[in-house]
Amino acid sequence: MSPQRWRANDQSLFILNRRPYRETSLLIDGLTPDYGKVALIAKGARGAKSRRASILQPFIPLRVSWQGRTELMTLTQVERDASAMPTLSGKRLYCGFYLNEIIVYLLHAYDPHPQLFEDYRCALMKLAEDDQDMAHTLRQFECGLLQEIGYQLILDRDVQTGLPIDSATIYGYLPGAGPSVDFVAEPTAHQIDGESLLTLKSGDAGDAKQGLAVKRLMRFLIDHQLNGKMIKSRSLFS
Repeated sequence: MSPQRWRANDQSLFILNRRPYRETSLLIDGLTPDYGKVALIAKGARGAKSRRASILQPFIPLRVSWQGRTELMTLTQVERDASAMPTLSGKRLYCGFYLNEIIVYLLHAYDPHPQLFEDYRCALMKLAEDDQDMAHTLRQFECGLLQEIGYQLILDRDVQTGLPIDSATIYGYLPGAGPSVDFVAEPTAHQIDGESLLTLKSGDAGDAKQGLAVKRLMRFLIDHQLNGKMIKSRSLFS
């Protein structure tokens, strides 16, 4: 019996990553609301006569169709979505690439995440606005991504004592557990002050000191989930 053929029509998609495949094709990792992360072959997309090359780019909202019998599907139709999406440039472009990388690494294929798709679209819109805090936008998305993959952040209480987080206290944040004063001496825990934990919990950007503390905590937690995988886009900020 031949494998079942899967088909999807007129799906919203953002390209997360693309790389050459054979002589004229592309391998694409994409994010969709209904199917989550998908892997597609765009046949002939790098050919001299291809009309797809200009739109098969990251950060462009697309409508696509695909079919296939394995997890690696064949792109059958693609067009630009009518919705507007501003252009990213400079450090804001690097931020977009960072979001793409952590999505590719942390999501399982064909696991639907409609809220994450909307969070991603909104994050790109915010990154394109000059008056928006890039770091704060990244932290909000990171929190949402961790929650979507089942890693709920505990930010309002000491997980050992049950007491509310005190802004003047230093805590150790242990991956898979949460913050506690009992974890401060743990070598696998990350130290952070209570005020910064509460800032992250509130969704506010906080001041520069809190912003840096929150950034370091989120990097620690994201890296724990990556299991040694390197985020190349981080080097663009060096």
